[in-house]
Amino acid sequence: MYKTSYNSIYSKNKKVPKYNFLKIIVPVFLFIVLQGYYYNYLIKPNQNYIEFTIQKNENLTSISKRLKDLNLIQSTFLFKRNLSNKNLDSKIKSGTFSIPTQININDLASIITSNSTINQNKIQIIEGEKIAQIELKYPTLRINDCISGCGFQELLKNFNLENLNISNLEGFLYPDTYYVNSENMNQNLVEKALENFQIKTSRIDLNQIKNLPVENFYEVLIVASLVEREVFQEEEKPLVAGIIYKRLENDWTLGIDAALLYEKNENSITSKDLDANSAYNLRKFKGLPPTPIANPSIESIEAALKPEKSPYWFYLTKLDTGEVVYSKTNEEHNLNKRKYLN
Repeated sequence: MYKTSYNSIYSKNKKVPKYNFLKIIVPVFLFIVLQGYYYNYLIKPNQNYIEFTIQKNENLTSISKRLKDLNLIQSTFLFKRNLSNKNLDSKIKSGTFSIPTQININDLASIITSNSTINQNKIQIIEGEKIAQIELKYPTLRINDCISGCGFQELLKNFNLENLNISNLEGFLYPDTYYVNSENMNQNLVEKALENFQIKTSRIDLNQIKNLPVENFYEVLIVASLVEREVFQEEEKPLVAGIIYKRLENDWTLGIDAALLYEKNENSITSKDLDANSAYNLRKFKGLPPTPIANPSIESIEAALKPEKSPYWFYLTKLDTGEVVYSKTNEEHNLNKRKYLN
């Protein structure tokens, strides 16, 4: 009797629900595939570069394995399938390619099916850099030639700015390192930079603008460019944005000399500059400058959308350390200027 009962219980416990294994393994497999897709297609921005050489007649499996070993792709399967689906697997070129260390697989496929680095250019846009400075570094560029094309007008529609008379691309070229073709350099660079801008700003909430003393996202971008040029530390940016907005709300001049420098090629301001009847002279004229004064980072854009309130009305940045010093009164601010800027 005891034996029979034991065997009965044992047999009952041994029964495993059907398909339990598949219920576990299928979601895990899908998670791995989707994670690889997300990482390769969506997250990886352009940054530093690796020189990658493809030997003549080297097969795709070998190329994919080496790319994965260098962490340039996360999945050899997804990469090979991507090339195959686009009929690019037979169009891979031999040669040496300069590949961003963080890149999506579409751009990577485009690079290794092009004519290696001989016909490619590496262009770097630094945070806080204006278009004139970019063109000074790369004399063949004429960036604003793309003002009516290169996807710019479509980008403006995404931010409800299509009815504004925006005269240049300042502020919209997201700071990063870009790998562009020698032919059609302007178009190639602007398209990549605008796409990057769209990706970086896709998570922002435009509804936050209604809580700010500005009319639209373009004015937020102008404030972001001022913040970018004024302070370096990310944690200081919301506070400085808050001071800028407080001055606007109270009909003060902003007094930001970085805006005056926008129209100059050197980094110095004269008494003549301070007296100039320029819309960028924020010591003389109230309100925002007519355009962004630089190309800001997403951190500066977010600071301009989410400013921090404070009791301060003035700030300055120490020349030696970059530390920001805040003041509540003009007297205190003048004291800090004598202490830290002379």
